[in-house]
Amino acid sequence: MKSYYNGYRFSIKAKDYLYNPTLCLYFLEMFHDFCEFPQKMMDENLAVDSQKITYISKLPIGETMIAELSQRHATIDISELKERFGIDDLLLDQTKDHHFIASYLYYVGALTMSGETMTGELSLKIPNLVMKPLYIDRIRNMLLVDPFIRDNGIVSAKKIYQEGNIQPLCDFVVKHYRL
Repeated sequence: MKSYYNGYRFSIKAKDYLYNPTLCLYFLEMFHDFCEFPQKMMDENLAVDSQKITYISKLPIGETMIAELSQRHATIDISELKERFGIDDLLLDQTKDHHFIASYLYYVGALTMSGETMTGELSLKIPNLVMKPLYIDRIRNMLLVDPFIRDNGIVSAKKIYQEGNIQPLCDFVVKHYRL
């Protein structure tokens, strides 16, 4: 549960990270009912979080930020959290900058505080292993718009761990990413 559900911090001064209570209850209910870990560690109620990441990725700088956050140990640094997200801000305002996007992702639980930079800025990161795939899935959908091609990529990737055959994935990457 720690790897998948822990990782939220709401104050730089806090020493401990917090667990996502919705996910913990989901896990415990599945464990109680079936005496085993859930087959899927993510509760489908988090599908809304996926839609929030999709919304951000469609903003002018959002796609780049989503891709950067998906890197290992990546953070976004901002001077302070923006605290207001009215409907006009979300739907009409076209000035959604780095600061707005990072703050929004923090307030919807898709980022959490990771520390403070040497210059006093707030560092935000993806909180845990349940949130990370939401970013990765969005990147895959941005890069491979056609679901048929996306499915072929998944099948090619599975060949590595099912058969030890990397060639189908190499062929897929060369064909679809034009390296």
